[in-house]
Amino acid sequence: MSSAPALRARRAALVSMAALLALQAHSMVAAEAPPPGAGQTAYTAHCAACHGVNLGGAFGPPLSGTAFAQKWQARGAARMRDLITATMPPAKPAGLDAATYAALTDLILAHNHLAQLPVTSAPVA
Repeated sequence: MSSAPALRARRAALVSMAALLALQAHSMVAAEAPPPGAGQTAYTAHCAACHGVNLGGAFGPPLSGTAFAQKWQARGAARMRDLITATMPPAKPAGLDAATYAALTDLILAHNHLAQLPVTSAPVA
């Protein structure tokens, strides 16, 4: 049987999660969406709930900003695509097709004005 402190902690966690979801829903309405393109539908379906509708982060880390752009400018588009493929979505890594991962990578690069980065290696199989 659960103790009273454990129940209070669980209740507090649920209240916090509800508040975060409400905040995220508000930001999804108020935020400007990423530029449209082939990856937009996939991003909305598979990424926005954690990374935010404008790639600014929510439950997951931001996929935009100066530090993010500098990191991937140095690492390159192929490494980004390979990391996304190997780790996303969290419930089923590598669960999307290669074209979807490529479109998501293109969307993230374009949003960060890094569309010129070449993809220099083959996708993860």
